[in-house]
Amino acid sequence: MSLAGKIATTVQKSGSGGRSSFAGSVISVFGSSGFIGTNLVNSLGRTGSQIIVAYRGEPKKVNHLKPLGDLGQIVPINYDIKNPDSVYAALSKSSTVVNLIGKRWSTKSYTINEGNNLTAGELARIAKQAGVQNFIHLSTLGVREDGDSEWLIAKQHAEYNVLKYFPEATIIRTGPVYGHNDRFITTTSVLARINKFAILRGSSIIQPICIDDLISTLNYAIKYSVTGVYNVASDQIYTYENLLKVLLEITKLDRGNDTKYFTQPYYLYKMFLYNLLNQGLTNDEIRTMKYPLVIPTNEENHLGLFGVTSPIQLEQIGVAYLRYLRPGNETFD
Repeated sequence: MSLAGKIATTVQKSGSGGRSSFAGSVISVFGSSGFIGTNLVNSLGRTGSQIIVAYRGEPKKVNHLKPLGDLGQIVPINYDIKNPDSVYAALSKSSTVVNLIGKRWSTKSYTINEGNNLTAGELARIAKQAGVQNFIHLSTLGVREDGDSEWLIAKQHAEYNVLKYFPEATIIRTGPVYGHNDRFITTTSVLARINKFAILRGSSIIQPICIDDLISTLNYAIKYSVTGVYNVASDQIYTYENLLKVLLEITKLDRGNDTKYFTQPYYLYKMFLYNLLNQGLTNDEIRTMKYPLVIPTNEENHLGLFGVTSPIQLEQIGVAYLRYLRPGNETFD
């Protein structure tokens, strides 16, 4: 029997609830091995859902997900987006498909556009063909059709493709997401600590969201099959400079005027931080920083519609994620 054949084919609930039970739902998660995906799989595993963790490449990329559910509840299935049959096998027995793929850089196999845009469209097309009831696509605030940010453009076109093939899809536009081992506040804080450098792009603004609030949003969308395009973020808006000051205060690394702010030229940053120390951001990530990643003034913040009425604030929770970066004698307040 193939691995796909071992997936539950009934929706009958069993068990008393929790990880050692079956809640009656089968969910395919694409992009499950990343920061957001790992947190979502953990949350779904806690409710007793059976989760198909679709992955590309080596099986070891999803090994860390197996303990997040009981035996048989976390089902890794390898797929190739260029092989529709493999994609079909990874989602055909699911009631919900969640696409979290959001690669910020090109690889030897996929460009940014292929990884974010074309992949999303293909997943939506095959999900519709397979009769999947609910398709959830994670997008970003600040999507645009022009400019020099490949990622933001790819994300905009991905939304068009998803709605083209799956008009009833749920599209969630989120601000930068922070939490344990993210590529947002963690990367910024580590660079400021080790190198005394930080990347700032003018007065561009961002509206972040805590990983816990985003997972609550995704769980709500999975449970209630919400349809439409929604914006979710916290109530707080930062410039990159203000954000850095908050992070330096949380980590107790504030050096006054000793922290250098890189704005131009990019090649200096790449030479000293990215290449030599293998730390930091890609070229496209730096370009993306000059665009506002906030909810437009003429649009709503829909976080409350997903049951999150009191968004977590960075100043309140940030120390839980960044405490380890504090100097040894200042670990605790």
